[in-house]
Amino acid sequence: MVHFEKYRQPTWNLLLHTIPKKTIPMTAPAPSTPALPQTAWRAVLAAVLCGVVVAMNVGKVPIAMTELRSEFGLSLVAAGWVSSMINTLGVTAACSSGLLGDRLGAYRMFDRAVHQRTGRRGRALREQ
Repeated sequence: MVHFEKYRQPTWNLLLHTIPKKTIPMTAPAPSTPALPQTAWRAVLAAVLCGVVVAMNVGKVPIAMTELRSEFGLSLVAAGWVSSMINTLGVTAACSSGLLGDRLGAYRMFDRAVHQRTGRRGRALREQ
């Protein structure tokens, strides 16, 4: 029978005693996480509705294109240009309306839009 007693004196214990021990607290303080901002649901709803409106603008062009081609005798290339110009006009109008809205302010922009549609100012509509 082989005795392993002389091998039981492990060098592992000697290694552990030579490594400096670091004191690690048992309970580390919880990391401070910044509070997440609340979701602005009105802005999310406005973005979704704007996406629906844009999709309606883009989606109505292919439906009307067959009628436009037969009415005006357009080739496929010319119909593609017409479709592209309609979408370019929509993007240009959206960008210019956004810039104008930033300069005028949201209320004044809304007031002018109401005036353009109804012929009356928005203030007059509120007072009724």
